[in-house]
Amino acid sequence: MALLWLDGFEAGDVSPYTVSGASVDTAQYRTGARSMTSGYVCWFQRALGASPQTVIVGAGTRLGTYSSYWELYDGSTVQLRFTLASGAINVYRGPGTTLLGTHAVSWPLNMWQYLEVRATIDPTNGSYELRVNGATIGSGSGLNTRNSGASQVTAVRFTGAGGAACHVDDLYICDTTGSYCNTFLGPVCISHLAPASDVSTTWSRNGGTSNYGRLTETAPDGDTTYVYDATPGHVDQYGLADLPTAAYTVAAVASVMYVRSDGGTLSVAPVMWSGSSTSEGAAVAPGAAYAAYFQPFYTDPDTGLVWTVSGINAANIGLKVIA
Repeated sequence: MALLWLDGFEAGDVSPYTVSGASVDTAQYRTGARSMTSGYVCWFQRALGASPQTVIVGAGTRLGTYSSYWELYDGSTVQLRFTLASGAINVYRGPGTTLLGTHAVSWPLNMWQYLEVRATIDPTNGSYELRVNGATIGSGSGLNTRNSGASQVTAVRFTGAGGAACHVDDLYICDTTGSYCNTFLGPVCISHLAPASDVSTTWSRNGGTSNYGRLTETAPDGDTTYVYDATPGHVDQYGLADLPTAAYTVAAVASVMYVRSDGGTLSVAPVMWSGSSTSEGAAVAPGAAYAAYFQPFYTDPDTGLVWTVSGINAANIGLKVIA
């Protein structure tokens, strides 16, 4: 599986998260034009849809005050907490219960830095490593990092503290499986590429003059603008906006579909086109409420190699109805 989630928050959408007081902010951001912000004991949490023993989490982080923290959860139990204190990052088993390590770091307030955490949950051979701006600042091994009854992580939570907001941007979460994105990715930038043209369409739309135009709102707007279909094999293919810079080294491309079903047994799959080749992602059977379905595409289907900027800029994306 490897890449479990990524978000630059450019879609302005909090629906992929469980949220308590956190929100998308347009005043402070590391890249793009948005970030997620959380103030005093406000938080947002991403369920992984998996239960890996080892996870890697990275995000640009801007502290308005110290003592904000990241937590790795198993269900409702905190396995590990990483507290961003003044001059150090403190690592705890449980919600600040047992201190496992303190690691010095220079972290000025109101400045963006990129924090990455790798952690393995185990009662005797647990471990962690912390990186800031790509450099390791501390680690621990041979530890009890398990606070629940299972050696796994099912969700990641980001919590603000004190009287000023904490901002998070360019977030990724991965595990150690697969051949791609299975270790530290470094201080990444995550770009949001919206559909920019209709290449070929068979789906219907609820108004407007183009199918892609029903999918370009900043935050998903539910049944206000959408495309729809119930015929297996029908495909919509869209051109994409270009990446904002040619200087990127690309780690992965991912599709995020916001889909719901009116009933029945049909599924929908994301599709990538590159040159004369096509890559069809895993089909999902959506429920009655809109949800975000995440699908990484690690390689360019036309070359079989990792993506390049020019390859992404020439690619198309779309949707296919699956029986």
